[in-house]
Amino acid sequence: MPFLPGRSCRQGRPGANENRLSRSRRCGVFPAMAEAPPAHPARLLLFQLLPILAFLLVDALVEDPGWAIGAALLLVGAQAALDIVRHRRFDPLVGVDVLLIGGLGLGSLLSDDERFFKLKPAILEAFMAAYMAFLALAPTRILHGYFRRALGGLAFPSAAMPALRRLLGAMAALVLLHATAVVGAALWASRAAWGWISGPGFYAVLLPLLPWVLIQRRRLRQGSGLKRLRGGSPPPSHP
Repeated sequence: MPFLPGRSCRQGRPGANENRLSRSRRCGVFPAMAEAPPAHPARLLLFQLLPILAFLLVDALVEDPGWAIGAALLLVGAQAALDIVRHRRFDPLVGVDVLLIGGLGLGSLLSDDERFFKLKPAILEAFMAAYMAFLALAPTRILHGYFRRALGGLAFPSAAMPALRRLLGAMAALVLLHATAVVGAALWASRAAWGWISGPGFYAVLLPLLPWVLIQRRRLRQGSGLKRLRGGSPPPSHP
């Protein structure tokens, strides 16, 4: 994977004798790739919550599940359009989400079987679990490049990489576990149970990671403070 540039490379203008292609080679990637941050897995997973809530709300008001599926499809289309307007680009992962819910929702309407629609969160989460597992096992330069783009050109501390890999691996395992629970709920549980498992259940599964993240953050701060003291610099004062 090519080097992903920092903010100075992305914002710099090409010189008089430098065209866009040579600048892209100097920066390591094409300008369009350098300017566009990667899709965040967590944002994509949160993206699916509103269609589930729309499905449950309409399903509680109307007996025909087709109306609930149609409401979810309309909301997904509106979300995708809003995402394009806000970021001025088409996010491929959001496109995958729209195609999944559109295809499975249409399959549910044509077959009169809502289980197709209910399986959509599990399919997306399995895809995202594989994506996070890839990041956890990827070479350091790829992981650095990904987060450099995600953070707008800011470099991620090298000391945090081992903890970040463990976090991504744990998230991948928990998301895959939740996807398995969603499949079981879609096939054998009621609509209400499926809604709770596929919606709020996702956050409940990831909640145990919060204390671990806070502990790792504190350790990193303490480690950086020790390095400053050893280098002869006083620790930062806190008002």
